[in-house]
Amino acid sequence: MKRNRLPSFLIALLAIFAALLSAPNRTRAADDRYVYWARYDVAISQLDTTRNFFHVTETYHLQIDTGPINGGDRKIPLARVTSIDNIRVTDGGRALRAQNNTPDDCPTTRGIVCLSRVSGEQVIYYNFFTQAQDGDTRTIVVDYDVNGALRSYPD
Repeated sequence: MKRNRLPSFLIALLAIFAALLSAPNRTRAADDRYVYWARYDVAISQLDTTRNFFHVTETYHLQIDTGPINGGDRKIPLARVTSIDNIRVTDGGRALRAQNNTPDDCPTTRGIVCLSRVSGEQVIYYNFFTQAQDGDTRTIVVDYDVNGALRSYPD
């Protein structure tokens, strides 16, 4: 009798993504600005093993301890995926306008997200709609599709 391996496969997949998506709880900028991740949630949906595809929604609940903070970034390793597509970032529920620029070439324009592939990583560099000050909170949502990351083995 053949056992269904899908539940253990999903658990392994979620564990891998939790490790890849883990972020520090508190980040300090070089000039003593601090951002605290009050929550960092990841949801995986639309899992399609036939198409080797799934959708990821990352939600960051940020607390600004010491500002000002203009935005942030997210880097996703591409070594074990075919592609990351359909990237969308929102700040407080409002969609940021996407641009194809590296972080070094990303303008300081408010309300944009710069998307690039640099050194084997998908780089998502975003600027808030308004600069965050001491005591502010922000909810940032990063949505994207992952292709070619699922692995299946006969045993």
